[in-house]
Amino acid sequence: MLSYRHAFHAGNHADILKHLCLVGVLESMTKKDKNFTAIDAHAGAGIYFLDDERAIKTGESQVGILSLYQKFIANKENSEIPNLVKNYLHFVEPYLKNNQYPGSPEIIRKFLRSGDKEFLFELHNTEIEILKSNIKDSRVTILHQNSFENLKSVVPPLIKRGLLLIDPSYEVSSDYENSANSLILAYKKWNVAVLCLWYPLLKHRKSECEMMLDKIKTSIENLSKEKEIQIDNFQLLVDSPEKEMGLYGSGMLIVNTPWQLKEKILDSILFLEQNL
Repeated sequence: MLSYRHAFHAGNHADILKHLCLVGVLESMTKKDKNFTAIDAHAGAGIYFLDDERAIKTGESQVGILSLYQKFIANKENSEIPNLVKNYLHFVEPYLKNNQYPGSPEIIRKFLRSGDKEFLFELHNTEIEILKSNIKDSRVTILHQNSFENLKSVVPPLIKRGLLLIDPSYEVSSDYENSANSLILAYKKWNVAVLCLWYPLLKHRKSECEMMLDKIKTSIENLSKEKEIQIDNFQLLVDSPEKEMGLYGSGMLIVNTPWQLKEKILDSILFLEQNL
């Protein structure tokens, strides 16, 4: 589990879906003056360098965020681009111009206002030091801990309005069950939050993924009882589901999706599937 380094994959199609959804949630959160708490359960390094040898080795950002930005923002071919995609690309633009890409901790941090709070969990011994170097902000608390074991220490937070992002590496099969259990635990203790779970689409992990999603949906519906609960499952496909190796796409499950965000994400996914 601790061998995974996101620097190889920063700015790929999976990041685009995850961070586009995250920007949409944060835009919704900041429309109201009321403060919020954001928790990132698997923070990583926070900011990545796209001219790093690891990013260059895979070339994923070249066919991901850099290609998308170059076509629709740098060359101004953006008349048909959905507003959420446009907002996301403009958000990452200053980083791209410096050969950087912001991870979810940095994206969240940039949306924080004076009374908002952010908690970042990271277990990797190297990544945690890079994260501390990249994210220096009095509103942010960085925890060198396993969120699967310690999420309960910050949920529910003092500021109840908020969001949770769970996105482990999924290198080991137990990540699927642990992710489901963490999200269900969070809903039990913090059911007013927007709960986000990113996951990879891999042919050889199809059964684990389906069991994770089914467990979450069934558990939350049982917990909510008579209360109407919104659970949306978004998927971005960039290859055939029969692809033997590697990602053919990724998904984002959102519980308590903010008003009107579902339609924005669906429009964005349709656009991305035609342009990635």
